[in-house]
Amino acid sequence: MSLSVASRSPCPSVMKKIVMRRRAVFASLVVASLVSIAVLMFSAMRRGGILPVEGVLLALFLVMLPWLVIGFWNAVVGLLLMRFFRDPAAAVNPLLKDEHPNAPLTTSIAILVCLGNEEIEGVARSVEIMLEDLLHKGVLPHFHLYLLSDSSWDDIIDQEEEALPPR
Repeated sequence: MSLSVASRSPCPSVMKKIVMRRRAVFASLVVASLVSIAVLMFSAMRRGGILPVEGVLLALFLVMLPWLVIGFWNAVVGLLLMRFFRDPAAAVNPLLKDEHPNAPLTTSIAILVCLGNEEIEGVARSVEIMLEDLLHKGVLPHFHLYLLSDSSWDDIIDQEEEALPPR
């Protein structure tokens, strides 16, 4: 990213206000959903009294509920961004607004390929196609490929070492 892009972005105090407003709206949605769902679950379970087993079930439900609600609202926000903004990444990151799609890369980018007891031919073919495309676009020197193998089968490990030798 060039300095000219950073200089045209909103000042830090304005960005801080925007971020704080977004976080407040998101937190409000999450808290309102949490409270509403918890009250609904409690009212549905309390008819006839809550047995100890049901109390444990309610407690476990309440422990898992925040993750479900946060995931739900993240998905809704992502859907709205993808649906209503021409450039969703720039909508949430003002530094990208003035970035030209064909601007030259100036940073180093890591590509991580995770393997775990997989047929290596398909993975090697996909990695090779990706690297050829990066070479064709002239940006391959900016990318560094890292292979992380968690394979435990000896035959797969041998295949990985043959197909993807260290560089």
